[in-house]
Amino acid sequence: MAGQNYGARNLERVAETAKVALRWGVIFGVAAAAVVLVGAPILAYIAARGDAQHAHATAYFRWSAPMLLSAGLTYIPTFMLQAMGRSFFPMLAAFLRVGLVALFVFVISPAADLGPEAIFAVTTATSFVEGALGLYLLRRFLRVTSFDQVVATAA
Repeated sequence: MAGQNYGARNLERVAETAKVALRWGVIFGVAAAAVVLVGAPILAYIAARGDAQHAHATAYFRWSAPMLLSAGLTYIPTFMLQAMGRSFFPMLAAFLRVGLVALFVFVISPAADLGPEAIFAVTTATSFVEGALGLYLLRRFLRVTSFDQVVATAA
């Protein structure tokens, strides 16, 4: 819908589509995160064997549950920007996240002798960084875009 409205030169509809999609993304993300957070011990039994593995798997699900919320905050602006031919911007946000996680996993975590739970936490935190940057980029794109510019660059 964003691509069609953008093609029709109706930025107001693109912005409205973004608001509705984000609203539903947040609603779904909160509901799914709550289910995973509450059900973490049960889900851990599916993923792990033994008490030590079960404890790590439970911690993983508890730390990962908020990523279901950040998924909506990440994917909505990513897909909308891609639909409007601006896939480079969300790719930058994803590269930033991957770079931050890699820095933590390969440099900070070994130096500080941190366990797996710290990596789960950083993975979750960086998913919100990526989502926030994607939202910022979408909002900025919609604010600075005028169709006079689009027509001039297309020609």
